[in-house]
Amino acid sequence: MVNAFTVAIFMLAGTPSIFASTPACGVGGSVTGARATGPNAQVVGGVDAQPMEFPWMISLQRISPPATNGDHVCGGSIINKQYVITAAQCVDR
Repeated sequence: MVNAFTVAIFMLAGTPSIFASTPACGVGGSVTGARATGPNAQVVGGVDAQPMEFPWMISLQRISPPATNGDHVCGGSIINKQYVITAAQCVDR
């Protein structure tokens, strides 16, 4: 007998492939841009994003005075005007 939980998991497993080619935000991905190289290049075969290509993404940066610019620590996604979601290891307690 198949329970509702199994059915829900099956339905969710197929969802990304259905909608992956049509982003709900109206902003599609790009295959243009320069390839990252050097010791900080962590995505193999990836390309740099253009400014505002993914407007919901942010860069969490740490600024150590007297510097006025920050170093990228983690990424995050804008949820609404008040909240950004990121990984737990990206924030201090």
